Amino acid sequence: MPKTLKLNLGCASRLLDDYINIDLDSFEQIKRRYPNIEVGQNGSFMQANALDLPFDNESVDEIRADAILEHFSFKEESIFFHEAKRLLRTGGALSFAVPDFEEAVRKW
Repeated sequence: MPKTLKLNLGCASRLLDDYINIDLDSFEQIKRRYPNIEVGQNGSFMQANALDLPFDNESVDEIRADAILEHFSFKEESIFFHEAKRLLRTGGALSFAVPDFEEAVRKW
């Protein structure tokens, strides 16, 4: 069985072990904003666009997206969910959170 692949999208200062931590900003840009941030020995960082990720179809077990959806336009939100569906294996999980869900829904 392939290795478990877990993505933490829009990670900024929330770098997680055992995940590929992905942000649109470079690690250097994040480091300037959060000088004490470190990538744990069991995690990694990748600069990439969450709407066009460089992973194969159905290759990801888990996608976390905390405090990223509110940064997308109406059109980009749809692209994001299609990208998540493309990436997730059967039985994979997408979890997301926004700072103010009711406000995000109103904007949507």
